[in-house]
Amino acid sequence: MLNPLVLGIGFIVALVSAIFIFYACTQKKKAILSFPFLLFLIALVGFSGAAYLKIGRFSDWQTAQVDVDQDPRLAAKITEARQLLQESPNDMVERRKLISLYMEAGQFGEAIKNINSLLEIRKQDPSLYVLKAKALYYRDGKKLTPEVEEEVQSALRLNPKEPSVKMFLAEDAFRNKDYEKAIGYWRSVLEAGNAPMQEKLIRTAIVNAEQRLKAQQVQSTSTRKGG
Repeated sequence: MLNPLVLGIGFIVALVSAIFIFYACTQKKKAILSFPFLLFLIALVGFSGAAYLKIGRFSDWQTAQVDVDQDPRLAAKITEARQLLQESPNDMVERRKLISLYMEAGQFGEAIKNINSLLEIRKQDPSLYVLKAKALYYRDGKKLTPEVEEEVQSALRLNPKEPSVKMFLAEDAFRNKDYEKAIGYWRSVLEAGNAPMQEKLIRTAIVNAEQRLKAQQVQSTSTRKGG
């Protein structure tokens, strides 16, 4: 699938080239265009028409763009995902993919809009509230704001043992160097046994947190002795 921006540039270049060549020929008083030139001109016009049909109205093209500072491959994936959703707006799998891409690109506002669209259909899905909490969390500078807490509580009301809640809170605790709390959250997920596919990663995370906790405790002890 071609990028709309590339097609747009092609459309402009093709049109300008056709006008320029035609003008040059008339200036040289070539009243009758050669057959090869006619074929060339038809090809340019054909490409221009195809490009315009692909792009559609300018407003549609504009809304399909992403931040030009992003990884071009990621930008292309986002554009493609948007187009797929335009064709099948109720495709929940594709919308989740688009949300993941927005999160990866740091477009948390767009991610939140799409999560809200999913919540209109699946209000009883606790994982969606956690996903929204994560988007708000990263949007607000990795802080557990009241808005983030509200989404976490919404998920827990639906499922007090929702593993994605504990995973999210563990990640926040680890990021803030509260390793003991992070270990507690991860262990609670293991004890509940409701995230079998992630157990290996969780155990690795616990070992890492335990090592950091010991180093933190040693440093704290050394500081007290030195004082």
